[in-house]
Amino acid sequence: MRAAFRLPRFTQAYVLLLAPLFFMYTGDVSARSNASRPQLDEVTSTDVEFGSDRTAEELPEDLDSVKPRRQRRSTEFRREEFSEEVAAAKNTPKTYETDCGLVFLGGRFLSAPYILESSGKTVLINGNEIPGRILERNEQVRFWELCDYLDAGDILWVTDETSTVFANGSGRAELLMMLSSKKGDGKSFGDSFEDLLTYVPDYINRESFERDWNAIHMSPELSQAIEQQVAELEALETSFASLHAGATILNHAAYPLTVLGMLLCVLAFGHLLAYPPFGFNALSITSDSPIALQAVVRSLAFIAVLSCLDLLWTMLASGAGQMRELNPLGSQVIGDPNQLIAFKFAATGMGVALLFTIRKNQSAQVASWWMCLVLVLLSMRWIAFNSLFVA
Repeated sequence: MRAAFRLPRFTQAYVLLLAPLFFMYTGDVSARSNASRPQLDEVTSTDVEFGSDRTAEELPEDLDSVKPRRQRRSTEFRREEFSEEVAAAKNTPKTYETDCGLVFLGGRFLSAPYILESSGKTVLINGNEIPGRILERNEQVRFWELCDYLDAGDILWVTDETSTVFANGSGRAELLMMLSSKKGDGKSFGDSFEDLLTYVPDYINRESFERDWNAIHMSPELSQAIEQQVAELEALETSFASLHAGATILNHAAYPLTVLGMLLCVLAFGHLLAYPPFGFNALSITSDSPIALQAVVRSLAFIAVLSCLDLLWTMLASGAGQMRELNPLGSQVIGDPNQLIAFKFAATGMGVALLFTIRKNQSAQVASWWMCLVLVLLSMRWIAFNSLFVA
């Protein structure tokens, strides 16, 4: 007699566990499908497909074929509404006032402050219409571009129903220096009027530009504005030259400082591991023993040397424009090297002198150990920072 087929025990266990879950899932799906199906007595003539002439009594028994009406706004209507909003924004008058920049209209200098107005069709500065399009944009974009240009100290030049802007890198410095030379104060940078014409756009007539240039009257107000702009350019040039010199020095000193910092960090960290003033070492060595006092003096020496290294790295990185001081006290004096050196030496010197005076105290030994560890971590941060820039 053939034995009856029986499933393995682990298969029977899986079937017993999964069967209830399967029936629960199928029952839940059936309930959800029945709940989502619309009822006949709840459907009206407005719920049927758009364009159908059937009423609720004429609906088919199979309500799955009924498509609900989708309430959606017309695309054309939304597009027209958006166009109306854009047109209203364009026609809204705008006003902006600034004291920066220079404006020349046909060889006539307009004094600041400059009040810019836009009605959506024209752009006015102090009541004078600005013709043409600087960047071939609409009037609203041109209005805000003029605001940005003047806020940046650029020069607006209008001649023969056209206009252009002399911005940084596009003739602003050359035009200011030529105006300064025309003023007769003796300042000259070696560029001639022909060099200035190279920055004039092609759509501006050269003869008209020369005519307006010769018509400029150097009033005291214009002379003062030119002097202020030239002073800002010279200060900016000096700042860039200082940053370039600082970056050059830092690049030359990067490798020697990195090697020196790594050597000092290794020595200081080895010292900290060898002479901790707590744990088993504190139980075997008293605070007034020669070994403990020698360890304190050595920790203070590492603190002084690593502080000098941190000061040198701070001055070089700050001079190159590659760091920002987060210390509230240090950020106030980082711009002046003399004050920074005095502040660093005073703060570090007072701490080292105080700990050296009470070096026989257990608390002073622990404090000097932790201060040395902090300086080691600070120097390791400088090494990582400098290595990233070297790479």
